[in-house]
Amino acid sequence: MSFVAYPSLELLEDLRRVHHSKCFACASDVFRLEFTVIPDGGLEAIRAFGDGCCSYDGLVHGGLLSLCIDEAMTCNLMAHGVVGVTGRLNLRYLHPVRPDVPTVIRTRLCSANPPLFEMEASILQHEAVLVRANAKFMSRSGGERRPASGSGGLTAPLSCAAVETSLTSRTNPLS
Repeated sequence: MSFVAYPSLELLEDLRRVHHSKCFACASDVFRLEFTVIPDGGLEAIRAFGDGCCSYDGLVHGGLLSLCIDEAMTCNLMAHGVVGVTGRLNLRYLHPVRPDVPTVIRTRLCSANPPLFEMEASILQHEAVLVRANAKFMSRSGGERRPASGSGGLTAPLSCAAVETSLTSRTNPLS
């Protein structure tokens, strides 16, 4: 069987508990995001960052925003039944993210070509997109709730270099 086409929050929680219990973000009361499924099939979380999350006065730290985007994308994959690792993450900081303002973190699966998956995410305040991101993920062998077709014998654990090599050695892997 392959991944689940429409995200399931129940599946996300099952896979978080089994495969992500030591995750810096998911296992933290401070950083853990709680999601809802939105009409386009993506996931969305709403939170506010306090002053303690700032790098400069009035600016939420970009590394923290990157962590939240990576967590959101990873959780989106788990909601589709896939336990994956980040191979490439590209962020574009368009405008500052302000503390103490409700912040929406939205993510969606763009394409699936197991074991490779392409994701998009954005961070919004007052409906304005402040950060955009896209990423490529690779499923972990043995990490899925059910085996993904076309896993190609991938074995865990993977180094970042191994993921990057796999992503760049394929021609148009996520087109």
